[in-house]
Amino acid sequence: MDDVKVEAGTGYFKTSWGRGEITPEMGNVTVTKSDEGVSWGAVYWQYFEQLDKITPHETPLKLKKQLFIEKLTERGKVIEPISD
Repeated sequence: MDDVKVEAGTGYFKTSWGRGEITPEMGNVTVTKSDEGVSWGAVYWQYFEQLDKITPHETPLKLKKQLFIEKLTERGKVIEPISD
C-alpha cells in the first residue's frame, strides 16, 4: 500500500481492490498503533450480490480487543495487558 494518498491532519485513507486481486490472506487484518495519542479506524469488506441470493449467516469477521495500562518501572515505561 505504498501509493496510498493519506488525508492531511486526520490520516484518513481508503483502499480498494478488484475481484482478481483479493486473496484469502487479506481476510486477516492486524492494526498496530506505535505512537502517543488517540486513534480510531474502521475496516469493512464490501461486495455486490444479487438480492435474491443473499441469505443470513454468521459473519467470518471476528474482533479481539485488548486494553493495556502504562506503568513506570525501574526499567522505564512498560505497557501491560489489563486482565479481567
